[in-house]
Amino acid sequence: MRKTISTSRKYGSMTKVRLLRETMKIAENHINVSKVRLHDEVPDTLPSIYGNKQGLQQVFLNLITNAVQAMPNGGDLTVRAAVETDRIIVEVQDTGTGISRDHLPHIFDPFFTTKDVGKGTGLGLSVSYGVIKKHGGRISVDSKVGKGTVFRVALPVRDTNQQIFSEEVSVGGALANRR
Repeated sequence: MRKTISTSRKYGSMTKVRLLRETMKIAENHINVSKVRLHDEVPDTLPSIYGNKQGLQQVFLNLITNAVQAMPNGGDLTVRAAVETDRIIVEVQDTGTGISRDHLPHIFDPFFTTKDVGKGTGLGLSVSYGVIKKHGGRISVDSKVGKGTVFRVALPVRDTNQQIFSEEVSVGGALANRR
């Protein structure tokens, strides 16, 4: 039996710069103890977007955490952002282990993980994909084994007069047809 629970999340106008900087601050201790060098390439002049702050922060925290975990001996983590036409593009790039070609088609699937048992649930990227899709955006990845990975998130620039979103959480239902 499939149940759907509708929850109203707080959506509003937010500055992407502030959201990204707050997320990097949350991850700062994890980054530092992992001997990862953070490169903040987020300009101070990005336009505001309309969305769910907690959901988007969860996405970027997940991407940053995964990047740090992909660099067990330290490395470089770059968070950059830019505007392309009517979208804000955010890239999270690491110099970590990379993702094999065999795994790339599955990384957004629920419960898919390459981490050891107890180290990951395989839900982070799946949930991130759903959050970005609900915001009318896209998430993609480019990775080379031994060189690193770049996740690219494209989100539409919206103003506060556009529709207010509501989020549906499916309990016991499949996440099929999400691509």
